[in-house]
Amino acid sequence: MFIMSIRWPDKACKRCGTKDHWNIRRCINLGGQKTHLFVCAHCGERTKDFIDKAAAAEALAAGIEILEIPPAYQAKRPKCVVCGAEGAENHHWAPSALFGLEAERWPQSYLCQPCHRRWHAIVTPNISAQPGL
Repeated sequence: MFIMSIRWPDKACKRCGTKDHWNIRRCINLGGQKTHLFVCAHCGERTKDFIDKAAAAEALAAGIEILEIPPAYQAKRPKCVVCGAEGAENHHWAPSALFGLEAERWPQSYLCQPCHRRWHAIVTPNISAQPGL
Protein backbone atom coordinates (compact mmCIF):
# COMPACT_ATOMS: atom_id res chain seq x y z
CA MET A 1 0.00 0.00 0.00
CA PHE A 2 1.34 3.43 -0.95
CA ILE A 3 0.55 6.46 1.20
CA MET A 4 1.14 9.79 -0.53
CA SER A 5 2.14 11.76 2.60
CA ILE A 6 5.04 9.40 3.27
CA ARG A 7 8.17 10.24 1.31
CA TRP A 8 9.33 6.74 0.45
CA PRO A 9 13.03 6.43 -0.45
CA ASP A 10 13.58 6.86 -4.18
CA LYS A 11 16.86 5.01 -4.35
CA ALA A 12 18.30 1.54 -4.40
CA CYS A 13 19.37 -0.22 -1.21
CA LYS A 14 23.06 0.39 -0.57
CA ARG A 15 23.63 -3.24 0.42
CA CYS A 16 21.65 -5.35 -2.07
CA GLY A 17 20.58 -2.91 -4.81
CA THR A 18 16.84 -3.59 -4.46
CA LYS A 19 14.78 -0.53 -5.36
CA ASP A 20 11.30 0.59 -4.30
CA HIS A 21 10.81 -2.17 -1.74
CA TRP A 22 10.93 -0.63 1.73
CA ASN A 23 9.46 -1.39 5.14
CA ILE A 24 8.87 1.07 7.96
CA ARG A 25 10.37 0.11 11.32
CA ARG A 26 10.20 1.64 14.78
CA CYS A 27 13.32 1.99 16.90
CA ILE A 28 14.02 3.59 20.26
CA ASN A 29 17.32 5.42 19.86
CA LEU A 30 20.00 5.87 22.52
CA GLY A 31 18.32 9.10 23.61
CA GLY A 32 15.11 7.20 24.36
CA GLN A 33 13.22 8.75 21.44
CA LYS A 34 10.94 6.63 19.28
CA THR A 35 11.98 6.96 15.67
CA HIS A 36 10.55 5.51 12.47
CA LEU A 37 12.87 4.65 9.62
CA PHE A 38 12.91 2.78 6.34
CA VAL A 39 14.66 -0.56 5.96
CA CYS A 40 15.12 -2.61 2.83
CA ALA A 41 12.39 -5.25 2.64
CA HIS A 42 14.81 -7.62 0.90
CA CYS A 43 17.94 -7.55 3.11
CA GLY A 44 16.98 -5.42 6.15
CA GLU A 45 19.56 -2.67 5.55
CA ARG A 46 18.65 0.50 7.45
CA THR A 47 18.46 3.80 5.63
CA LYS A 48 19.12 7.21 7.14
CA ASP A 49 15.64 8.23 5.97
CA PHE A 50 13.19 8.79 8.81
CA ILE A 51 9.47 9.56 8.84
CA ASP A 52 7.65 11.67 11.39
CA LYS A 53 5.21 10.32 13.97
CA ALA A 54 2.14 11.62 12.11
CA ALA A 55 3.10 9.79 8.91
CA ALA A 56 3.87 6.63 10.91
CA ALA A 57 0.44 6.85 12.56
CA GLU A 58 -1.15 7.26 9.12
CA ALA A 59 0.72 4.19 7.89
CA LEU A 60 -0.51 2.14 10.87
CA ALA A 61 -4.09 3.34 10.30
CA ALA A 62 -3.78 2.23 6.67
CA GLY A 63 -2.80 -1.27 7.79
CA ILE A 64 0.95 -1.06 7.19
CA GLU A 65 2.75 -3.22 9.74
CA ILE A 66 5.50 -1.38 11.63
CA LEU A 67 7.73 -3.73 13.59
CA GLU A 68 10.14 -2.82 16.38
CA ILE A 69 13.87 -3.17 15.70
CA PRO A 70 16.78 -2.73 18.13
CA PRO A 71 18.97 0.37 18.05
CA ALA A 72 21.75 0.23 15.46
CA TYR A 73 24.30 0.80 18.21
CA GLN A 74 23.98 -1.26 21.37
CA ALA A 75 25.87 1.19 23.56
CA LYS A 76 24.82 1.94 27.11
CA ARG A 77 22.09 4.57 27.14
CA PRO A 78 23.24 7.87 28.69
CA LYS A 79 21.59 9.13 31.89
CA CYS A 80 20.04 12.54 32.43
CA VAL A 81 22.31 14.77 34.54
CA VAL A 82 19.25 16.39 36.16
CA CYS A 83 17.00 13.48 37.16
CA GLY A 84 19.08 10.37 36.40
CA ALA A 85 16.64 8.86 33.89
CA GLU A 86 18.14 6.52 31.29
CA GLY A 87 17.81 7.45 27.65
CA ALA A 88 19.06 11.01 27.55
CA GLU A 89 19.90 13.18 24.55
CA ASN A 90 22.79 15.58 24.12
CA HIS A 91 21.93 19.16 25.11
CA HIS A 92 23.90 22.23 24.04
CA TRP A 93 23.92 24.79 26.87
CA ALA A 94 24.70 27.48 24.30
CA PRO A 95 21.91 27.07 21.71
CA SER A 96 23.08 27.05 18.10
CA ALA A 97 20.21 29.42 17.26
CA LEU A 98 22.03 32.03 19.37
CA PHE A 99 25.67 30.96 19.16
CA GLY A 100 25.88 29.44 15.69
CA LEU A 101 28.87 27.13 15.17
CA GLU A 102 30.40 28.37 18.43
CA ALA A 103 27.73 26.35 20.28
CA GLU A 104 29.86 23.21 19.75
CA ARG A 105 32.67 24.71 21.89
CA TRP A 106 30.37 25.35 24.87
CA PRO A 107 29.56 22.68 27.50
CA GLN A 108 27.10 19.94 26.64
CA SER A 109 25.25 17.51 28.92
CA TYR A 110 22.77 14.70 28.60
CA LEU A 111 19.14 15.50 29.42
CA CYS A 112 16.12 13.18 29.23
CA GLN A 113 13.28 14.36 26.99
CA PRO A 114 11.14 15.84 29.82
CA CYS A 115 14.08 17.77 31.33
CA HIS A 116 15.22 18.86 27.85
CA ARG A 117 11.72 20.11 26.96
CA ARG A 118 11.46 21.90 30.30
CA TRP A 119 14.81 23.67 29.80
CA HIS A 120 13.83 24.89 26.33
CA ALA A 121 10.34 25.94 27.49
CA ILE A 122 11.84 28.09 30.24
CA VAL A 123 15.09 29.35 28.71
CA THR A 124 14.49 29.42 24.94
CA PRO A 125 10.71 29.31 24.42
CA ASN A 126 10.80 31.22 21.14
CA ILE A 127 13.94 29.88 19.47
CA SER A 128 13.89 26.12 19.86
CA ALA A 129 15.42 24.55 16.76
CA GLN A 130 13.82 21.18 17.48
CA PRO A 131 10.08 20.75 16.93
CA GLY A 132 8.34 19.65 20.09
CA LEU A 133 11.02 20.98 22.45
